[in-house]
Amino acid sequence: MDELFLQTMQNWMGIFMRRSMSKFRQYMIDNGLSMTQMTSMFLIMHSGSSSISDLAAHLDVSNAAASQLIDRLVQQDLLTRTENPSDRRNKLLELTEKGKTIVAKSMQARQGWLQELAITLDETEKKKIISALEIMNSKAEELAPSTGPICPESL
Repeated sequence: MDELFLQTMQNWMGIFMRRSMSKFRQYMIDNGLSMTQMTSMFLIMHSGSSSISDLAAHLDVSNAAASQLIDRLVQQDLLTRTENPSDRRNKLLELTEKGKTIVAKSMQARQGWLQELAITLDETEKKKIISALEIMNSKAEELAPSTGPICPESL
């Protein structure tokens, strides 16, 4: 049973990622953005604001590389860089309204196919999936927190 469960989950994860990332990649291409730029914008969105050094640490790049990345996002009017009132040596990074819109639309692009899928399901199937996913969500939340260079919750 464990093998069938794992295989079924892996199949679903593969389909989910392919469909989600395909739409997300196309959105990035259409808007002239790289994965690193989008990741930076997501990190800043989740934290509300960030410093260059915090962003560099989460992206696992040097401060100089992060600064160049930020320069491009500022030039595209997606980020603002302002003086930190509590430490004038540091700059605070925040999304502009245009940046917030880009992030929101990228999430819509990534998740839009789920509505197409929902239309194909009858009410009984939807109820079964909801029950199963509620269990999965609960169990996944109980696991130890994930860590890594791009974990927005740790900002």
